[in-house]
Amino acid sequence: NEFNKDKLLNPKKYIGMFQKQNKQSCILWILQNKPDIDINILIKLFSTRSSFINKIKEQMTNNELKIEPMNPVDAGFCSFNELRSLLN
Repeated sequence: NEFNKDKLLNPKKYIGMFQKQNKQSCILWILQNKPDIDINILIKLFSTRSSFINKIKEQMTNNELKIEPMNPVDAGFCSFNELRSLLN
């Protein structure tokens, strides 16, 4: 079953407290696994701003991160198939 990226770019409106607390960890996980990912996909997937993502990238470069990466599937941001599509 082929994944449709348009579906990913129209995420659910409600983001639970658990997801909000783990957003940075999930973005870090994706950036570590797919450093060349389009930032607009991350903005839509995590309902965030580019400045937030750029801050994480900057901290990665300077080794200043104090968080552990977390798989976004485990945090409920996307399905396994959606994640696989993003990373391919």
